[in-house]
Amino acid sequence: RAHAPAATAEAEAALLALGRDAFAGLAAEDPEAVEFWWRRFAAFVPWFVGWDAERRALSAAVLVETDGSLPLDLAQGHCLTLSTRADRMERRRDGQLAILDYKTGTPPGVNEVLTGLNPQLTLTAALAARGAFPALPAGAGPTAALLGYLRVAGPRGEGLERSIVSKKEPLAEVIERQFAALVTHLDEYLNGLRGFASHRRPRKSAYRS
Repeated sequence: RAHAPAATAEAEAALLALGRDAFAGLAAEDPEAVEFWWRRFAAFVPWFVGWDAERRALSAAVLVETDGSLPLDLAQGHCLTLSTRADRMERRRDGQLAILDYKTGTPPGVNEVLTGLNPQLTLTAALAARGAFPALPAGAGPTAALLGYLRVAGPRGEGLERSIVSKKEPLAEVIERQFAALVTHLDEYLNGLRGFASHRRPRKSAYRS
């Protein structure tokens, strides 16, 4: 949010300085952990600066940790506010909206997102389409959404970008279907048509005779 210098060396120096400040508190408590993670972070900085520069060249604006919320009118007069904080949103020069989430571990798989097992990005796009982000202009809808994850600081410092691509149907339809399913699901809870299961959609189920 604070630094977007054009020169690569300046960008790397700024990011390393932010990292030192962020690691300072941990250093007093767990210097071994700092030693381990700093190597990854320092190796990641050049990769990220190059990646970020390419993305910014395609973007009219880059929004960082952007808050959004939307009240949902539900059954029996109830209201629930769905809120989120997007790690990174890019208003592309071609009119598209890119929504990215940073992960320090392995990002969710594409099928996990498309089938609704991990709906974080799709619901964020649905909120953007409904004007839930004050920082975004009206009309940034799911028909123009690009969704993806960025794994930061891999074992050798490298990053990994994973784009969510739907081959069977338009991504906009996936986004709208998952948002509608959420509202329907909440209404079923309120109307007593669905019980509160401990795992609504478990990835794996084991049965023993």
